[in-house]
Amino acid sequence: MKKIIYSTIIALIIPFLSPCQNWQGLGTGTSIEVYCLYTDTTTNALNAGGQFNIGGVPYLGIAKWNGIVWDSIGSGLPCFPLFDIIRYKNEIYVAGGNGGGINKWNGSSWVSVGSGLNIIGTVSPIAYHFSIYNSELYVGGGFDTAGNVPANSLAKWNDTTWTDVHSLPCYDITQNGINSIIMYQGEMYASGYFDGIGNDIVKWDGTAWQTVGGGIQGVMDLAAIYDMAIYNNELYVAGTFTTFEGNVGNLIQKWNGTSWSDVGGGMEGITLGGAEIHKLIVFHNKLYAMGLFSQAGGIPASNIASWDGTNWCSLGSTFIGEIYGGAVYNDTLYIGGDFATIDGNSLNHIVKWTGGNYVDTCGHINVGVNEIETSDEVNIYPNPATNQLIVNSEQLLVKEIKIYNVLGEMILNDPETSSGQNDKSVKIDVSGLANGMYFIKLEFENTSISKKFIKN
Repeated sequence: MKKIIYSTIIALIIPFLSPCQNWQGLGTGTSIEVYCLYTDTTTNALNAGGQFNIGGVPYLGIAKWNGIVWDSIGSGLPCFPLFDIIRYKNEIYVAGGNGGGINKWNGSSWVSVGSGLNIIGTVSPIAYHFSIYNSELYVGGGFDTAGNVPANSLAKWNDTTWTDVHSLPCYDITQNGINSIIMYQGEMYASGYFDGIGNDIVKWDGTAWQTVGGGIQGVMDLAAIYDMAIYNNELYVAGTFTTFEGNVGNLIQKWNGTSWSDVGGGMEGITLGGAEIHKLIVFHNKLYAMGLFSQAGGIPASNIASWDGTNWCSLGSTFIGEIYGGAVYNDTLYIGGDFATIDGNSLNHIVKWTGGNYVDTCGHINVGVNEIETSDEVNIYPNPATNQLIVNSEQLLVKEIKIYNVLGEMILNDPETSSGQNDKSVKIDVSGLANGMYFIKLEFENTSISKKFIKN
């Protein structure tokens, strides 16, 4: 899996109405990216993993936050980033790419777990994800052997020995593997980066591994599942896949045990292929999606959005950089990533949500719902536009045009169409708009669509 290697940064500057600080840093933050967060209820600490130091102190990839200050866990683990953290049998386990992919803290030192994970050839084994079922630790990643036992990217550890998990079919583990493991409706689901019969997601039905509704469509390395979560009794999967590749959702879709369905239009980025969801978290009866995107369900949302089962809502902030991980600690949402600023404030890679007064958006404008169906019928150009934007409809009479900024605020209601002079081609003066991204909503007789454009 290459979800951490991709590090595209959105550099779109968006003005917000509220000057309030809605996110609070944790001390001085970390030197570089935070990839995972884990709430350790045994010690009441938030553990952060990556490949970083804090305040110049060599925490080396892992540190714990007690709500006030950072503390180290031993001398840390050099030479590789950590992708997941969990407590098992009263010891802290970490997943990454060194020491056989798995290490644990025994209370006094970091040690390898058994003889670790292995892979034939020159590629190093990697562990990405932990889950605990029936008092055993399940590990997903890219490897072909756990200890001395053949295991294709999925294995389990009982604190003594490694065991294969139902002989998962062999995929190209030198380039990809299992990113997430979850139990849903009594069956084990494994997802990640792999083609073949499973197409990035399979389930064990008690007898054999089965494909899940045809899996995820798309070219390997461009379509993948990074995380899974259960919300309102449905299984949500998220990653890099799109409807353009033949999937029902953009970056996110849900499975009810029988079929896939869309999640409110999903997410989009500023550029094609420049969007992805890394993490899903259920918090206060909402599903939070985090990663790299500029829209959620057609509304402006910078890298994080919440889903209530009906609508997507933004949190009214602008992130410069991706969000990789998240956790709930002391009933507060914490996130980590490669972001260095939020709303223009310097906040280094890890923050907590403080709320307060902020501008959110919950489905105020319906961008993208009909865009695919009508893209050949309605065009806007030039895009980017400098002084004039032309709306051209081959078959539909434009009755009203409205332009919204990225906050969902209407900033222009075109006088030509509003006064009843509807036509199939309309010219709009956008010379007075500030440079940036906008959404244009086009009203027709029986439908409306929305598209985005850039003002230069």
